[in-house]
Formats: sequence, structure tokens, C-alpha cells
Amino acid sequence: GNIDAIYDIVNTFDRSNEGLVSGVYETTNEDFVNKYINSVLISDMTLAMASAFVTVLAMVLHTRSLWLSFMGLLQIILSFPLSFFVYKFLGGIQFFPFLNFIGVFVVFALGADDVFVAVDKWKNAKRHLPNGSTQDVARFALPEAAGAMFLTSITTAAAFFSTTVCPVAPLKCFAIFCGLLIMFDYFMNVLLVFPALCLYDIWLQKGGTRWWLHFGKQSASVEDEKLSLIHRVLGAVVACGVTVPQLTLPKSADVRLLSEKNQFEKHWVWQSNLLSRVLAAKSGSVAVIIWGVLPADNGDLLDPQSFTNLVLDKSFNPSSVEAQ
Repeated sequence: GNIDAIYDIVNTFDRSNEGLVSGVYETTNEDFVNKYINSVLISDMTLAMASAFVTVLAMVLHTRSLWLSFMGLLQIILSFPLSFFVYKFLGGIQFFPFLNFIGVFVVFALGADDVFVAVDKWKNAKRHLPNGSTQDVARFALPEAAGAMFLTSITTAAAFFSTTVCPVAPLKCFAIFCGLLIMFDYFMNVLLVFPALCLYDIWLQKGGTRWWLHFGKQSASVEDEKLSLIHRVLGAVVACGVTVPQLTLPKSADVRLLSEKNQFEKHWVWQSNLLSRVLAAKSGSVAVIIWGVLPADNGDLLDPQSFTNLVLDKSFNPSSVEAQ
């Protein structure tokens, strides 16, 4: 698959003269390296699936209901196609950088938090209205839950949308997509998790005891839930304390995406130690001054593949005395 993709863009790095040699390729060319890095990044997306599993497990343990956990997972998943539809088809943004996939971690965390808020509000309402109907509990709990989730969602989305002032296209696209993910996650939570809570309560009142509906023992009091939360937080702190010392600091300020054992990375290290590269790095920057053109960019600012056209400075006269 990767080899075929490289052949598709072969004209960008073919150095043959179409004579005796039909094709000459520099295997350390940036196009080859980028193709390999993209394939590695795509495979690393399995780590995102691992984080999703941890999030779902947390929802299952907190809600003690596979039904509520499934609806919580569903509202998170549905936020992706909805956000992509608005992003590409309504917003007209064709560039979709790989950075956008980091939104997976953002929306899973925020989506699980919204589920926790909705479930906890429902539990508190049940304690205040022990003999109340599902309608009474929903009338008491759901508006408060919707308001609390709206405040957290709108502030987080506003923080991402405010980042769109950044002129860097990948960062701007990432901010737009994450802001859309957060807003649609909130809407899906209201449309899916809230009705799921009502059905959950109705089924329990009718004596539903199926394993997917509810399992385990319900906490007897708020104090029990607080104690359980403290235990979870302490467990997370211990896990972080064990993991963090095992992390290693980077050896240089260069952003390197490949392992030191990779052949591309070994070539980069060898090339960076060449005398010519060392002298070039210490020689300072090169400034190029061009007269008669304007510093304009009339291409698509949200698409790095869209290049600008040359904009000439019509007021520039090379024959004038001032221009000499």
C-alpha cells in the first residue's frame, strides 16, 4: 500500500534523465520519510483505541450499567461524523491534518465527563425524590445536568475556537474541528443519554434485573460514593507515580517522530554530524531580499497545498534613482 502510494507521486522525486537509467530515487528524500511517518502515525492510532477502552471502562464502573455506558459511547462516536460533515461540507474546509485525530482524546474525556454529570444528577434527584416518578426525577435532574454540561462545553469549545486566530493552517483546522466535536458531543449527550436515563429508570421501576441494565450494588449514601472516588483518585495517582519516572527526556530540541533504531533516523543522525551540516548550522541565517513584489498570500489559507500567485508591486520603478 505504501509502495503504491509512493509510485503515485514518483514525479516529485524522480531524478532520472530517461536515458540509460530509467529511474533514480534518493531513499532519504523527504517524501519517502513523510510517507513512512504517516504510515507509522496511522498504526499508532490503536493507542487512541486503548484510551477509548479505558474511558468506557470508567463509565461502566461509575454507572454500573452497560446500557448507560453504551449510550455514552454512542454519543461520543456520533460526534465525529457530525463534526466532519460541518467541517468539510458546510465549512468547505478540504484540508484535514492528522493533528485533528488528537481530538479523539479530547472528546472521549469530555464525553465521559458529561455522562458522569448526567448520571450523578439523576442519582441526587432520586435521593431527593425517593418516591417520585421518572417524570418528576427528570424534571428535577435533567435541566441542572444540561446547564452544568453546557457551561463546561461552551467554555472549552470557545477556547478552541479562539485559537482559530492562529495563522498556521494545521493548528487552525485542529481548533475548528475540536470545537465542533465538543459542541456536537454536548448535543448528542442531551439527545441520547438523557432519554437513556429515563428508560433506565422506567425499566428499574418495573423490576428490570438484566445484567446489561444494572449490575453490582448501588452506593447507599453520598459518603460511600465520595469514599469510592477518593480510592479511584489515589489509584490514579499511584499509577502515574509509577509510570512517570520511566519516561525519558528528549536529547535535543529537534522534533523527531521515528525511533533511533529506524534507518531513516540513523541517516538523519549521520547527516547532521557531517562537517558541512555543522558549519552550515553555525553560520547563521540567510536573508533574501527581493524588490518589486508584495508580501501577499492569495491562496487558500486553510490548505497548505494551495499556493499563492506572485503579486507585483506596481509602484516599484527599477529605473528610478531611488531604486538604484
